Amino acid sequence: MYLSRITFAGANLRAIRAVSDPYEMHRLVWSAFPDRENGGPGRILYRLEYPRRSSSAVALVQSEKQPRWELVADDCTLATETKQISLSFETGRLFRFRLRANPIKRVGDKGDRLHGKRVGVHGEENQLNWLLRKA
Repeated sequence: MYLSRITFAGANLRAIRAVSDPYEMHRLVWSAFPDRENGGPGRILYRLEYPRRSSSAVALVQSEKQPRWELVADDCTLATETKQISLSFETGRLFRFRLRANPIKRVGDKGDRLHGKRVGVHGEENQLNWLLRKA
């Protein structure tokens, strides 16, 4: 596992878009990882924070594969730090976390014009089941 801290320094247009738009932030983070043809990105979790004593937003990124932030830094002003971490979980330990997710599923059978199309998962029970599957 890898843990990265990205500090958005400067008033670069892509950085401003990433900080203000969750979709753009998702695109920026995922662009530092390999495409499906090259083994895929693995599992990635990230969150955006706004430290009290700083004018720059900070993203924390946890990933299975080592990110290549230099691929992103060409058109976005970033200060990045990455370190390899070891996670260990013990029975009975409690963790707090915030989750922002976009639950989707693929629909359609092979040969169907909707085959592979992604649609939103609606309803609280369906969304909780989606989360349990992803866990």
